[in-house]
Amino acid sequence: MNINYCREFTVMVLLALCLNRCVEPRLKICREKGESDPSAVVTEAGTEVTLPCNASSVQSGVLWRLNGSAVPPSVSHTLNAMGSITIEGTSLSANGVYSCHNNVSGEQLINVTLEVGYPPKRPNVSCRAINPHKVICKWSSGRETFLPIKFTVVVKSKDADIKCIPKRRRNECSFAGKYNEPYPYAVTVVAKNALGCEGSETVKFSLKSIMKPDPPNILKVIPGQGRQRHVWVICSYPSTWNHADKGFTLTAELEYKSMEERNYRQIKIATSRENVWVLKILDSHPGTSRVIRVRAKDFLDYGRWSDWSPPTYVNTSNEDESKVDIPKKFDNVASATIYIESSVESEPTQYPDALKKVNLHGGTSKISVFCIVLCSACLALTTLTGIAFVYLKKRRKEDTRHQDAVARQELEPLAAPVILMNGDMTSTNPIHETPPQDDLTRINLDESNPFVQAFGDPRLPINNNVINSEYFYKRIKTSFLFQETQV
Repeated sequence: MNINYCREFTVMVLLALCLNRCVEPRLKICREKGESDPSAVVTEAGTEVTLPCNASSVQSGVLWRLNGSAVPPSVSHTLNAMGSITIEGTSLSANGVYSCHNNVSGEQLINVTLEVGYPPKRPNVSCRAINPHKVICKWSSGRETFLPIKFTVVVKSKDADIKCIPKRRRNECSFAGKYNEPYPYAVTVVAKNALGCEGSETVKFSLKSIMKPDPPNILKVIPGQGRQRHVWVICSYPSTWNHADKGFTLTAELEYKSMEERNYRQIKIATSRENVWVLKILDSHPGTSRVIRVRAKDFLDYGRWSDWSPPTYVNTSNEDESKVDIPKKFDNVASATIYIESSVESEPTQYPDALKKVNLHGGTSKISVFCIVLCSACLALTTLTGIAFVYLKKRRKEDTRHQDAVARQELEPLAAPVILMNGDMTSTNPIHETPPQDDLTRINLDESNPFVQAFGDPRLPINNNVINSEYFYKRIKTSFLFQETQV
């Protein structure tokens, strides 16, 4: 029993907190009525109101005036014994300053202002993002109240309050938004006057979902060319779009028709990063008057299309295309070439295909071309450097091998007359045999011998003779080494 009671109590508390949070902005603002003149009496149209006049001491009676004149018969009213006036079924014509006067002396006894109007109805709110960083909200009061009215806008994002101050005499306000904000924005507008207070439905949205740019601008229309009549149309981004932020671009759509046609034809054109579009329309019928207008949308297709730009009128002429001067600053912007066949039939109710071919291509800025050329040059330089390095390394190896081969050829003739000698060679192994003394005497070992000049006296101990040591450890036979050197 206690557990169920706790659960019900918890649910009621959470529901109360949620309800309090949902109506909190409206309750806080509507807690007090709107400001009005303290000397004025405010009443709703169609109701009955009594204006007092303490005339108990006046024996001759009183006289009421409206704006300095007698109260007209159109204002239904009655006077009571105390001199007060009761206006029945008040209407807007009953508005004004009422004054109570002594019927004899004309002395003014009291002065009161009557304001007749209506309490506000629930405002209708709509918001749109004119660029990726700015949101504009507009609302209507529902009906004319004929009384001073104050609007308060409450904007929340998660737990944060965002300021959105209404503009004077305009039912709109703007606030800074974030394009990739993960939490939705919640907007509530509260209308308040002296007769009541009413809040709008809370509108929730993400900035992407309400993206709607202002219409693009048609900067210039240039007719030209000879056989195939051309019309150049130069359009720009709306002035409210953030031109400094190159990460957000717009896609445009062109709409055109001849003066004889009823309906427009639409063509979607390329996205431009240069804030300008250049359109080239090819018309096979010279001298045709056409109406052209454009609109734009976020390039990622978020939100809605902008409104159409004001219509621009153009005629195809017989001028040569070479005479058409397109400003140089538009050379690298996105452009589209549009081929139009025939737009007028004998019967105005039947229309042929207006679009025969659409050739879209995006322009490339000078900075992009420079970056591409620079990257290509760096890649080519790196490739040539690698090829040169591999070639030089291979050439160095070949030179080293060639030098080694030449050195071997030069040393082989000098190493032939080597004689191995060691102090005690008693081994029976032929490599340790000591040559006979007469063989040594027959060998010319003086300084004129080239071998002695190159390697020294072979009769020295073997550990002092580099060449003899080399041949000894290679186990070359002594008999092979005993060769007489011819002097």
